[in-house]
Amino acid sequence: MKLSTTEAFILQYLHNNGSQRGTDIVKVTGLTTSAITQICDKLVHEGLIERNRSETDRRYVNITITEKGMQVLKQLTDLSAERIVETVERFTNEETHELLVAIRQLGELIEYQRGDAMKAARGNE
Repeated sequence: MKLSTTEAFILQYLHNNGSQRGTDIVKVTGLTTSAITQICDKLVHEGLIERNRSETDRRYVNITITEKGMQVLKQLTDLSAERIVETVERFTNEETHELLVAIRQLGELIEYQRGDAMKAARGNE
């Protein structure tokens, strides 16, 4: 099954965050409501997500990943992991070392950014 990057992102987002409203997906993707509606229509047609009316407020529609969607997401993850391994296996020792250094630096940057975000959040309390 062919999925776009955005479609795969939506499946991953639903898997990680549970049922969401369309407006939540619009916010995290930065796409328009009509674009998200079209993407979700395709994912519903493929059986990867389902739409259900909110039990607390019938005006809202919750979007949930299906079991089939979970299976497709797992296949995508496995395929991505295989491609990464195949690529890294062709690296020289120097290239492998450079990649590890870059990954460590990225990890440090993320930790630094998280620390700044936490400080800012504490400052607003």
